[in-house]
Amino acid sequence: MERPLSARLWPILAAGLLLLAACGQPPEPPGSAVGPRPEIQLAGASLGQLADNPELCFFALSSEGLVLERREDTPLHGGCGLIGTGMTEQLTIAYQPPITATCGVLAALTLWEREVVQEAAERHFGQPVDSVLNWGTYACRNRNHRIAGPRSEHARGNAIDVSGFALADGSRVSVERDWGKPTPAGRFLREVHGGACRYFNGVIGPDDGPPHHAHFHMDMGEWRFCD
Repeated sequence: MERPLSARLWPILAAGLLLLAACGQPPEPPGSAVGPRPEIQLAGASLGQLADNPELCFFALSSEGLVLERREDTPLHGGCGLIGTGMTEQLTIAYQPPITATCGVLAALTLWEREVVQEAAERHFGQPVDSVLNWGTYACRNRNHRIAGPRSEHARGNAIDVSGFALADGSRVSVERDWGKPTPAGRFLREVHGGACRYFNGVIGPDDGPPHHAHFHMDMGEWRFCD
């Protein structure tokens, strides 16, 4: 007896759905969806509120005595642009070179500096960090410089790549040279990397693989992960 039409069509429909699932959908995000972090605050506002509201964010940073130059918005084009960003040579710690980033990144950096970096520096070196060495913030490119694929958070100035630190006495700590070593510098790097995961939504370090062997990637993107 001939099967009903619905029974004959079901294998074809199922195969089509599987094909769409394999080829037509975006890849699984690298972490979990970001939720509110009301317990982490700057000037009475949570990091989530500051990241979502640049006006509130810049007001909060200025109330903390930080000097920032507000950048004019550059509308997104091809996934690249700058909206709600500021430029600075220094938050509570200087940056070499100066950085341009979203206010959410600047707020997260401020808390990370105060509550993680300087405390770890005093503990491991007996002196403060003088400046954060970095490879920049804004770059119109895809993730990991790939030819195709999703845009990096750098394409919106929503990330920073930290390559090392200069201490008050002029000595330097390098992610490339010192990561993973059983030394004060190695332990300091491990601590500030782990501490960044409390303030930033995405953090990637050398243990993730070759693309990040010489720096920490830290962003305020849509997904939360810590590698």
